[in-house]
Amino acid sequence: MIDAARTTLATLVGEDVIAALTMLDADPIDAVCITGLPAEQTDRATFRIRLADGRVVKARRFRRAAKADRFARIVRSLSHEQLRPPLLVADRVSIEAWVDGTPVSALPRSTERLLQAAHLLGSIHAPRTPCNGRPRSRSTSDLLASTRRRIADLGGRGVLTRAEVSALLHVMQRLAPSAAEVGVTHNDFCAENLVEEARGSLVVVDNEGIRRGFLDYDLARTWYRWPMAEDDWHAFTTRYQSWRPESANADEVLFWRIAAVVKSAHLRAARRTADAALPIDRLRVLLDAL
Repeated sequence: MIDAARTTLATLVGEDVIAALTMLDADPIDAVCITGLPAEQTDRATFRIRLADGRVVKARRFRRAAKADRFARIVRSLSHEQLRPPLLVADRVSIEAWVDGTPVSALPRSTERLLQAAHLLGSIHAPRTPCNGRPRSRSTSDLLASTRRRIADLGGRGVLTRAEVSALLHVMQRLAPSAAEVGVTHNDFCAENLVEEARGSLVVVDNEGIRRGFLDYDLARTWYRWPMAEDDWHAFTTRYQSWRPESANADEVLFWRIAAVVKSAHLRAARRTADAALPIDRLRVLLDAL
């Protein structure tokens, strides 16, 4: 009976996850798949797993071992109380402690909570010394080129009209800054990935996309993933700027927002995920605002 239950569990989560749990001397008894944006083309997955000793952990399978390693290395290097490091990384699998609490997306609007979130993102983006010899700014040419390719592909898929493709390509070329500040970026900082613990502090979860990148792009990702009223966004960015006072001008803000939304739209279209129309609708709002 025990062997049958373990076989069933391994079928759900995969032998690699079971092996990683074994390395922690953890005995899993049940699991639930909680993968965000699942897609047919990848075995990337996330599970909530209950252990025999009463603990609950999150197991995550990355697409590549290098991404799992990068996630663990950066989070550990930050030593950030509200950005918890994994318990273990084995090849493509990470095992993380489950954070008990309520997602901010399920809580009533609160200015105090909003400002705490802005403080958290700002502290992640804050310049660090030393910088390990890496430049604090980088050319945007590669990002511009990849965004233009994604726009063209969305047109080829029939997701955008020819006129929309033309307008977006023109705007991106015109508004792109030649270079921009880089640092540690989260890439999915939003209400649903922030958990409020019982004591009232926020912990950011689902940190698998963390890497070095453009800070203004990451801020634009938050704008897209966490829709707010204009006054709330102003309060959020004002608090954020206490960590990073320099801010992009209006043209650059539009560039970063389009780049962020285009990437999401292309990802959803390529993977044929649910709600693929959502980022396209946001793109059209941005176009209408021009």
